[in-house]
Amino acid sequence: MARDPAASYNLAMRNEAVYDAIARLRETGRAGVLATVVSIKGSSPGALGSKMLLTAEGEAVGEGPVGAPQRQAAMVATL
Repeated sequence: MARDPAASYNLAMRNEAVYDAIARLRETGRAGVLATVVSIKGSSPGALGSKMLLTAEGEAVGEGPVGAPQRQAAMVATL
């Protein structure tokens, strides 16, 4: 199956916001956790390669896993 170039572009643009947020965290010395969708089984709201940055303050940037994985990453970010 051929990839949709528009979908790849949209994913890259969404991930760009995550990369910008990572740079801001590094500049300020704040903590965060980066979650990346690396495998999908069945249907999923997130595309393969989607990223979400969770900060220790609870801010979420990007589109990543939703539900239990997100809660687990948020808990790690606050430790």
